[in-house]
Amino acid sequence: MGLSLSEKLLLLAIHPDNGKFISPDLHLNYSLTGAILLELSIREHLKLVDGNVYLNDIDKIDSPVLLGVINLIQESKKPRTLKFWVQKLGRKSGKFRWSILKEVESKRVVRIHEKAFLGIIPYKRVFVLDKQLKNELHNSLKDFLRSPDSQNTEQVALLGLIDASQMHKLLTSDSQNKRVIKKRIQEIVKENPIKDTVELAIKEIQAAILTIIAISAATSASAR
Repeated sequence: MGLSLSEKLLLLAIHPDNGKFISPDLHLNYSLTGAILLELSIREHLKLVDGNVYLNDIDKIDSPVLLGVINLIQESKKPRTLKFWVQKLGRKSGKFRWSILKEVESKRVVRIHEKAFLGIIPYKRVFVLDKQLKNELHNSLKDFLRSPDSQNTEQVALLGLIDASQMHKLLTSDSQNKRVIKKRIQEIVKENPIKDTVELAIKEIQAAILTIIAISAATSASAR
């Protein structure tokens, strides 16, 4: 069963037992934005020219989420940088997340449970139905990390997104090994044929996350 880059990222992010996500919301939201933009790039619907994002051959797109992003880019009055789109789309990524998961649910890979805390506050949990598919995806990433093929841009991008979303526990159970894993992922990303787009997207995701964390910390400090 074929899954898109963003669908794979979300499937890997689901906790196997409690239906929550193993990545912090902030990191996952911006990584998901990066997955959508990278997916457009890998499919050659998006290209970077002098640092700005341009669209290409978009008539063949049938994904509602990708079409939504395409529409936002088209509505812009002038070309914008990848940094701009990572930040802008990152603020809408909560909506993207559940739209993508609905698609994954329609493929019978996951099941979304809608619940209410104290019968008032709604929240959602996502449980994996096709555990074999998730295990295969997980194992293929581990194998790829050991023996990477730089031509497999989707796997390279997925590793970079896992790094950005702080999901290194998927690749190692040893916290001491986290630094080694991060360095290895960075090396693999740099060796990719379209590294400029992949590497820049990962950097912009991480920069956006750090900026929001810094603003939140400053706001909290000033409120004391």
